[in-house]
Amino acid sequence: ASVTFANTGALTLGDSAADLFSFAAGLTAKASSSLTLAGSFSAGDTVELGAATLASAVSIVSGSGLTVGAVASAANALSLEAAGVLALASMADTRGGLRIVDASTATVGALGTSFAGPLTLVDSQGAVSFTSAVKATTLTLTSNQAGGVTFAGSVTADTLSAASGAGDIFWQSDITVSGQATLLNTGTVTLGNQNTDTFAFQGGLGRSGGATELRGSVYTSNFASITIGDVVFNGTSSITTTGGLIALQGAVTLSTGSILGLVSGSGTIALSGDVDGALIGAGALSIGTGGTVTVSGAVGGTKAIGFLTLNSSAGAQFAALNVGNLTLATTAAGAGQLVQLAGDATISSGMSIGSGAYDLSLTGSAVSVAGATVVGNTGRLVLGNANDDSFTFKGGLTATAPTSVALRGTVATVGNTSLSL
Repeated sequence: ASVTFANTGALTLGDSAADLFSFAAGLTAKASSSLTLAGSFSAGDTVELGAATLASAVSIVSGSGLTVGAVASAANALSLEAAGVLALASMADTRGGLRIVDASTATVGALGTSFAGPLTLVDSQGAVSFTSAVKATTLTLTSNQAGGVTFAGSVTADTLSAASGAGDIFWQSDITVSGQATLLNTGTVTLGNQNTDTFAFQGGLGRSGGATELRGSVYTSNFASITIGDVVFNGTSSITTTGGLIALQGAVTLSTGSILGLVSGSGTIALSGDVDGALIGAGALSIGTGGTVTVSGAVGGTKAIGFLTLNSSAGAQFAALNVGNLTLATTAAGAGQLVQLAGDATISSGMSIGSGAYDLSLTGSAVSVAGATVVGNTGRLVLGNANDDSFTFKGGLTATAPTSVALRGTVATVGNTSLSL
């Protein structure tokens, strides 16, 4: 039968980490004015405990549900394992470590708010929800988080890792990780649900294995890098490094109304997958860095994006483009540096070219630009690198500012619009 401690005075179960308690059925201890635990506890059925103080390392294993009130750990370790629903009210001192294993759903309150320690979530098969702030030294999510993990409050950690394996991870508030963050889970990682959410991965972020959705600001410090595979950007988002690489290595999707900024003080910005709108004309992408820019995937290859802006670079190369508006700022590149549109390009609304001293090269086999195009850069201009290259400037072309113009192929305007080189 289940064991219930109904006394309203103090209750102490164990005084050493070596103590063992085994209950064939359930265990209930919620009435006591204080509850002190030490040792290992196992029960065949539901375990319900009130607020507890740990006198040593404590392990609790339940064959069914497990509920524990607020835990005062005194820097002792706590391990919780349940075959059913698991609930932990809070644990302000996690210096000894907290380990959670759950076969069903779990709800966990504030952790490490007084003293942070290691937090490990092991093989949870149901949905796990951290409902409040979490502070940890190491935050580790092992494989097989099949039901998904949600962090509703802010997360602060020295390091963050999620092992390969199924399961979605959803961060709904700010993250600060002072060291490296490595996320390898094959489910979706969702960072943010508000434009104001911030994610500081000071030691860098490596994300692979599954898709990512981002809304808010992601940044690193010093020369730490950010590497992400397939990613969807929602709302107003940005990725910023001081001098580290920004590498988007998979498909990039800009949702309707989304605005994405990729910014680095001196790092390389590289996009190797296609960049598409969720719908035709959706999204705006701006890029600025003191380093080089390489966009080797097609921008708008499947669905055109609305706006593409190059604010600054030490030279930039784009493959195929299909965008509504293209803007090359006055500072798009430095004097004598090259901005190259190497692939076919369709610019359906217009192109603006600033008056910087950079060189500009368009060498796709078919380039079509709507609106009146004025080439403002004062470096060199190259149009075409093959005899059959074709350039159509539907609203006319004025290219009198460049120091030189090299033409190969056919340049045409539409109707009564002018062409001036």
